[in-house]
Amino acid sequence: LPPVVPRGDIEPIEWDNCAAQAAPWQCAVIEVPLDYRRPNENDAISIAVTRLPAAVASERIGSLVLNPGGPGGSGLDLAWSYASLFPAELTDAFDLVGFDPRGVGRSTAVDCGALNRSYTVVERDCIENSGTLLPHVGTANAARDMEQLRKALGDEQLTFLGFSYGTALGAVYADLFTDSVRALVLDG
Repeated sequence: LPPVVPRGDIEPIEWDNCAAQAAPWQCAVIEVPLDYRRPNENDAISIAVTRLPAAVASERIGSLVLNPGGPGGSGLDLAWSYASLFPAELTDAFDLVGFDPRGVGRSTAVDCGALNRSYTVVERDCIENSGTLLPHVGTANAARDMEQLRKALGDEQLTFLGFSYGTALGAVYADLFTDSVRALVLDG
């Protein structure tokens, strides 16, 4: 396999209103390479992102990126459902940011059709509907997507909270992008 090609700059996120959440929540999409070994703008996929801006702008430290694990859990849904559980000291100082990893939810998602069918039929539909995406869905590429997200957020370093399998994602990110880590909380 060819080596992973380091990615340069990415455009800052252009936030908009969310269809599924009221303000002050914001939503956006960033584009990342399908294949980091052969990056090509024609092969970009979408990563859905949401943000709850820090409540006290003058105390803002940066973004706290969340991942629920799974794998396959929606980071948007996690952010929307957990925001009220975080203490004010955290939500005053950090934008809460959730994202659906590649292959999941509102991002470019794997499509296997209805799952209440035989494994053979589901497998066939996964390959037929998402065969180009499937080889590129995995922890290392999700970590590379997080690095692109960090850059698009404008944060010098990543502050991350991962639950369950999200701990593996955070650990892989730290291994790949050691100098980009501000703080990691790995719960699980």
